[in-house]
Amino acid sequence: MAIQSLRRYEPRRLWDSLDMAINKDKLEGAMLACFAGCTLGAPVEFWEFHS
Repeated sequence: MAIQSLRRYEPRRLWDSLDMAINKDKLEGAMLACFAGCTLGAPVEFWEFHS
């Protein structure tokens, strides 16, 4: 509830159209980041760390 109280009250805005060039670039970047994280994290995924 604290986060909701900080939000300014404004009507929700929906997009009329999408710029495919910008969204394609963002989607490609997000997928590459996901692939890199999965690839680099796989070797240590099930290691147990004891402090």
